Amino acid sequence: HEFEEYVSPESIAKAKEQDKIVVSENRSLAIEETMQDKTGSREWYTCKFPIHQQNKPVLIGGLGIEITDRKRSEKALKKFKAISDNANYGMAISDLEGKLEYVNEYFAGIHGYSSNELIGRNLAIFHNEEQLKMVAEVIKELIERGNYAPKEIWHSHKEGFSFPMLMSGMVIKGENKDQHRLAVTSIDITDLKKLQAQLVRSERLAATGQLAASIAHEINSPLQAITFVLNALKTDSGYDKELLDKIDLLKISFTNIRDTVKNLLDLNRPGMDKKQPTDVNR
Repeated sequence: HEFEEYVSPESIAKAKEQDKIVVSENRSLAIEETMQDKTGSREWYTCKFPIHQQNKPVLIGGLGIEITDRKRSEKALKKFKAISDNANYGMAISDLEGKLEYVNEYFAGIHGYSSNELIGRNLAIFHNEEQLKMVAEVIKELIERGNYAPKEIWHSHKEGFSFPMLMSGMVIKGENKDQHRLAVTSIDITDLKKLQAQLVRSERLAATGQLAASIAHEINSPLQAITFVLNALKTDSGYDKELLDKIDLLKISFTNIRDTVKNLLDLNRPGMDKKQPTDVNR
């Protein structure tokens, strides 16, 4: 009767059905169940069993262990695992020696493996000998400080090629050091590195264009003045063929210089001098 004062009628009815099974089938019954009481919904592990007298069940014995906190933890863990398994970034957990205990599909796949292939392996599988030197320093920092800020760390694919990942990590502390774990998150930044390289090339090209324009101005201005003077000399020279030939030779040389400067400018503005027929009246 005291039990009925604290537990809902639905839970009482469920308990009676369990009792009937124990008696009618003369066997033990172990279940996990949700029961409603005055404090709300609670999770229990319940074991019921018949107590015999002269080979007949005369009583029902029972053992109940409340597992509410454990079930909540399990649900939270399942939720975390579902999110991590399908994340678009890498997630891995290992012990302090680097033995992998969890690797999500992104992290495994980006290295050419499945997650099942990696459980129990050492994280050294992700790095070549040269890369491991930096990784050892990062792990040392991680253990000493408890975490490290995002770092660019190079990894090795199963096929042998290397690629960069942006990684951060933390220590998950247990009750003692043997239960400490290393957790890292990472993302492949290969495409980002390519974009950075393209940006650097674009900036260099822009700087080259500015320099070419400056050089062109400094060269073309005196060339134009010299050409005017040569034309004037040619006009005033009369019929001095030797002098005229020398003036023409100089003009050809200056024309070559002008064309070289133009080609230098065209490297940074291709297509600027494209010519095509058009209706000038329209």
